[in-house]
Amino acid sequence: MASNDTMDDQSRTELQVEVEQLLSSIQQTAETVQFNTRNLLGPETRLDKQKYISLTVGAGSNENLTIELMDITNENLGLTNASVKPKENAEKLLKKSQNVITNIAGYLTRIGAQYSALEHNLDNSLTLQNNLTTIESSIRDSNIGKEVMDLTINKVLSDALNTLHKYSDDQRQSFEKVLFS
Repeated sequence: MASNDTMDDQSRTELQVEVEQLLSSIQQTAETVQFNTRNLLGPETRLDKQKYISLTVGAGSNENLTIELMDITNENLGLTNASVKPKENAEKLLKKSQNVITNIAGYLTRIGAQYSALEHNLDNSLTLQNNLTTIESSIRDSNIGKEVMDLTINKVLSDALNTLHKYSDDQRQSFEKVLFS
């Protein structure tokens, strides 16, 4: 829009204010988006010389997901001192903006794919957890069944022993009655 001939200097000045607000918002986002105090989109990604974050997504040592970090500061994107005045600058800014949008869209596509991979790993982990819980429950249930069976056997043996004691006591008392009468 700023690169066409329908805009006068006043319109370009007003549009420049909007461009500066957008650039300020981009810079603020780049400087403040963090995870665990680690800046994900700003200049620290360049200073650390670490352009990737590695996440462990499974129990194995080789089950990692590597996420690329991108510095989206105005300086890195080539948008410092962006101006829509005069028309030639607006045309250059339009071309730069299209390249930036293409690069960021590609980055977001890769992040989206990695996010899907993380969701897939999470789903697999939840399924594994559910299966392990079911197996543990089955083991506990079989242990409870064995305990109930052992308890029943001990109860039967105890009842039999009590009956035997009672029978022997009854026999002894009958014998004593016959002897002492």
